[in-house]
Formats: sequence, structure tokens, C-alpha cells
Amino acid sequence: MLREILVMVPTIVVTIMVGIMSARKRKRDINKVLSGKKYLREFECGISAAKNDSDVKSALLGLYNFPVYNVFLFNDHIAFTTGLVMGLGESIPDEIELKDINFAKMKNIFQTDLLVVNYNVKPKDESRSNEAFQFYMEGKKEDLLYIKNFIEERMHRPQIIDLTGRDQTEQ
Repeated sequence: MLREILVMVPTIVVTIMVGIMSARKRKRDINKVLSGKKYLREFECGISAAKNDSDVKSALLGLYNFPVYNVFLFNDHIAFTTGLVMGLGESIPDEIELKDINFAKMKNIFQTDLLVVNYNVKPKDESRSNEAFQFYMEGKKEDLLYIKNFIEERMHRPQIIDLTGRDQTEQ
């Protein structure tokens, strides 16, 4: 009985500390992403940087949960933040320009609606070509459809330069 208590108390303390650290990191990450910019919409979605459907299937079959991210939609890019403090979720970029997205499509895997987003990453070395990556988003179907439609509407839209100085988001 004493041994169980000695194991349980540190486990509870560590869990509480990680929760507090995650909440603080999420707040810092959100403030960094926003930094005075006005976003159009915010969602909370689970995101996995799986390479293909079979990776997602194994994740859905197991006890693995997609890390939860705040997803911010801006006029020309999408930003992602998470409160993870243990180095997880590092494969998802902080933001993706809409012009770099190849496609966004809905998939249903094991009765779970997922949004697949395929995008290009510009290499650090100029001699290499762009590499395509993808991630899977899990959330409410209506939120995922909104994000998908948002991406499709804007990913190939020509940039309009406003010379009037008015904020285009208010129109």
C-alpha cells in the first residue's frame, strides 16, 4: 500500500506540472502567432503528420490521440499552435502559406472524418526542389469542411494589392 502511494504521488505531481507548463506554452504560442495580426477564424483540431493513410489507421486503432492544435485562418496563411511541451508535434510547421498548399480533401478512415492537407515545403538548400508533406486533421466535420473550403477558395487566388490603405477584412 505504501509503495503504491509513493508511486502515485509523484505521478500526480508530474501530471499537474506538465498540464501547467502546457497551458503556459499554448498561451505563449498563441500570442506569438497573433502578434497584432487579425485572424478570420479559429478552430481546435487534432493534427497528425502521418505520411499516409496506413499511419493514420494505426494511430486510430491504437490508444494514440492526435495532439490538439489551435488552428488560425488568416487571409493568406494558416497558423498552428499547440501547448505540447515534450517535443511532440514538431513536424507540423507554425504556419503554411495558402499558395504552398497542393490540395485539401476529406477522407473517412474507420468512421472518423479527417481533412488531409498536402503542402510544399521550400528547402533550405536552393539546389533542391520543393518537398511535399501532408498532415491529417481530426475535429468536427463542419469545422473541417469550413477549413477545406477556405483553403480551396484561397490557395490559387491571385494576390490583390490594395492601394487605398483600407483593411480588406472589414469588407
